[in-house]
Parts: sequence; C-alpha cells; structure tokens
Amino acid sequence: MPRVKVTVVPGGKTRILEFGAMPRVRDILEKLGIPLEAAVVVRTRDVKPLLPDEHVGDGEDVTVYVAASTG
Repeated sequence: MPRVKVTVVPGGKTRILEFGAMPRVRDILEKLGIPLEAAVVVRTRDVKPLLPDEHVGDGEDVTVYVAASTG
C-alpha cells in the first residue's frame, strides 16, 4: 500500500497518507479536502511543481502550498 509523507503550508502540519494504488497529485489533494485550484504540490526533494495527473511514488515526500486569500 503506497504511503506518501505530506506537509501542508501554511501551518507545516505533516501527515502520512496511505493509498490503495500509486496516487496522483489530485488524489492527495482530494484526501486532504483541498481544491485542486487552491494549491501547488511539489516534491520536497527537488521543489519541482507537479501536475494534477502526475503520480507520486511510495515513500516520497511532498509539500502542498495552499493559496491564501486576503479577500
């Protein structure tokens, strides 16, 4: 069962998420309850932005940057 370490910014809260199959970025955001258009997801090791349909491998670390609105 693939596991991904996810840190959400702002806040810096880190969680380990488990998936039945190799997750895509959109699967991670869905599990976190964050709208796709409200976040940028990067691989923590190389800070490369990921596209919604890109897969994230077992044991990888990603950071989710959630857009803040000051309205």
